[in-house]
Amino acid sequence: IKCIFLDHGDAAILNREQLRPLDSEINRKLPYQAFNVSLHGLGEVADNPTGVSVLSNWTHGRSCVAEPIFRYG
Repeated sequence: IKCIFLDHGDAAILNREQLRPLDSEINRKLPYQAFNVSLHGLGEVADNPTGVSVLSNWTHGRSCVAEPIFRYG
């Protein structure tokens, strides 16, 4: 079973025995905390496979800080 971790954006293949049901109260008490975002100024990198690979290597597994410059809605 492919499990996608919304907090870090990575995924893992898990066995059914590794999964546990979530308490339904969690969904009532905690707001959803995943947002779609994009990085400003990376248009040229997005179209370049080498650039995407380099950026991924720089950032994967690291804590990164971003400053929102625009918000829709």
